[in-house]
Amino acid sequence: MYLCLILFTLYLYSVFFENFCFILLLALSFLTGNCSILLGLLLCLPTVAAIPDQHSFPDITFKVFNEFVTQNFSSQVSLATVLLVLFTLTENTDLLNLHSWQINPHVQGEKKQTMSGWMKALARALEERLGSNVKTLMKHKELPKLLSDDALTNPIATKLDTMANVLKLMPVFSKSGRLKNKLATISQHEIAAVYIICQASMECEDINCKPFALAQDTRSRDIPKVTLIKGTTIYKKVLFYQENAAIVMPTIMLIMKALIKHQAEETKFI
Repeated sequence: MYLCLILFTLYLYSVFFENFCFILLLALSFLTGNCSILLGLLLCLPTVAAIPDQHSFPDITFKVFNEFVTQNFSSQVSLATVLLVLFTLTENTDLLNLHSWQINPHVQGEKKQTMSGWMKALARALEERLGSNVKTLMKHKELPKLLSDDALTNPIATKLDTMANVLKLMPVFSKSGRLKNKLATISQHEIAAVYIICQASMECEDINCKPFALAQDTRSRDIPKVTLIKGTTIYKKVLFYQENAAIVMPTIMLIMKALIKHQAEETKFI
């Protein structure tokens, strides 16, 4: 009697909340007395986490950014190296807060430093990552004659500090030295890539056709937009350029509507 009541309750729950997998695990844990299944269920349950405040991506013109790169880096510096330095700064906001706090003392007796150990640590990490390419972050005339272990650390740390200020990646202090706005995590929304789902093959692979290039002549209004899940990131309204997509997507929608209608009828019957 109790077993039937439990299963009936679980069925109602699955109908209304569509969490069949969780319901199945929960039922198995009750029937077998296996606590590990229940523990696994609890670990899989969705959780709520506070989303931290975010700052928008640096809003400077390409001209300003280009001028900084031209004036401070070697003419041989690669695009990959420049982007590495850029994203190293945007992804280390906590370190930039620590650096700014140290160069803007607010307590009596605290010494002001033009370059903090935090920025030097970031410079050393970049040196280790770039290897021999680290020299492209320097103008030829700036390179020391003897390259010791820390010969480039201070100059690179200075450039990182200057670049962070150009990008406005610094917390805001008042004239008296008090912190007004802490630098928050930098949002990547404005630079998120635009995705299009399309064929992986570049030519016709049907046995009845020659290997012609695949052309795209579908009208824009007939191209469906779908939700793409890539890793842990969700992209909405992604264009779906796929063979027979105009037929496949409406069919999927009809099946979904039929399932929802069938489930609603079962709910009314109960």
